[in-house]
Amino acid sequence: MVGLSKVKDLQTTISAVGCSVAITLDDIINGNISTNGKYFVGIQTLYNQIGNIQNNLTNIDTTLTSIVPTGAVAMATTAAWTAAKTAIDQLPTGTAAGKYAAYNYKTPFDSAAATLTLPSKMPNDLGSTNAADSSSAIYIAYNGLIAIQDVINQVTGGAQGVKTTIASGFSTALTSAKKILKDVSDTLVSGDKKYYSTYSSISPNFPTINTAVTGIYAGLIGLSAVAMLAALFLLICNVYGCRYLLYFVCVIFVLIGFISFFLSILVSTIIPIFYWTCDALTFAFSSGVNFNSIY
Repeated sequence: MVGLSKVKDLQTTISAVGCSVAITLDDIINGNISTNGKYFVGIQTLYNQIGNIQNNLTNIDTTLTSIVPTGAVAMATTAAWTAAKTAIDQLPTGTAAGKYAAYNYKTPFDSAAATLTLPSKMPNDLGSTNAADSSSAIYIAYNGLIAIQDVINQVTGGAQGVKTTIASGFSTALTSAKKILKDVSDTLVSGDKKYYSTYSSISPNFPTINTAVTGIYAGLIGLSAVAMLAALFLLICNVYGCRYLLYFVCVIFVLIGFISFFLSILVSTIIPIFYWTCDALTFAFSSGVNFNSIY
């Protein structure tokens, strides 16, 4: 009677398990947000994002190529910078590090002191590339040009380093990761389709399965009743021929016992594996720290 009362829950249990497996597979493939706000990206979504990164790498490489001068452009750039620096260096007197000599202006004729002179500030203000004239216009312009070129060299060097990294290993690593994710994703998608096909073909038969299980329980109860009836006839009515019926029922129950025993061993082996697997996945996907730790 206990079996007959619980057999109605079989369809509900199978449906719940089926929905849970389908949702789990869909979350692993496409990602989802848990009830506590944790986001799992999903295998397929991660594959697509890596593809987007690779596509953007091409644009990044093109941009970096325009930043890093090469060939004739690099030579022309270097020549122009050298020419500009040399021109500034030679600006005052036409020679490197040259500086105008100090000179004086005569005072105006209508000045009260017509014989006095006024020193010119132009030589010191214009200055030269020597460190002694560090506050002069030429020194500041000359060293400013050098500082600008140093920054440009750092930028172009960094851009070239990024280009080399992209070309040498990063893009290859992304390609390998995409291949692995593609294989896993295809396997999961194929398994999901097979599971859906199998579940869809089985679900219409749930009422039949319930009836079959009910019939099995009823058959076992019937066999038990037959065995009890044979035992009563044998003990009370001394109908000794009923012992063969009792032996037959006992043989059937022994066979059912062996089958149940092996099924119990099989289920006892499978259920802990599923339980530990689900428990490990729940722990790993709950946070990034747990995912990177040893369970």
